[in-house]
Amino acid sequence: DSSYFESACALRGLKTMVYEGGIRVPMVAAWPGRIPAGTVSAHASAFEDYMPTFAEMAGVERPAGIDGVSMLAALEGRASAQKPRDYLYWEFQGKQVVRMGSWKGIRNAATGAFELYDLATDVGEKSDVAAANPAIVSRIEATMRTARTDSALFPLVKPPVK
Repeated sequence: DSSYFESACALRGLKTMVYEGGIRVPMVAAWPGRIPAGTVSAHASAFEDYMPTFAEMAGVERPAGIDGVSMLAALEGRASAQKPRDYLYWEFQGKQVVRMGSWKGIRNAATGAFELYDLATDVGEKSDVAAANPAIVSRIEATMRTARTDSALFPLVKPPVK
């Protein structure tokens, strides 16, 4: 019960939504002797970062063709050594989402409507600033065109049922 547990707190949206209340999840990790207790990091990561992280932890080559970035430096409290992500990309329910630094763009694939939020100043995604930032919008839209792989099994927008 999201209302009772206030699972999204001040964040917009809930699970199954592309807003922060649906996709932002804290990560908790423990590794005595490697991850200092009480370490906090603002490093943004996603599921695809786990495999490269585990590979680096095990001292093995990461498999080829993986999009993720190891987040071991962030886990160990070495923020300055952490390779940042160029962007994070999601698709869900006919929407594309790109996060670049503190910028987050959301595009409705069916209508083309675009929203832009600066998560550094608006983590609750209350103020759409797309109109005031056309260069950021263009950069994010370009990433949305190149970040995805077309799939007949997982189309961005399902064709109407006949």
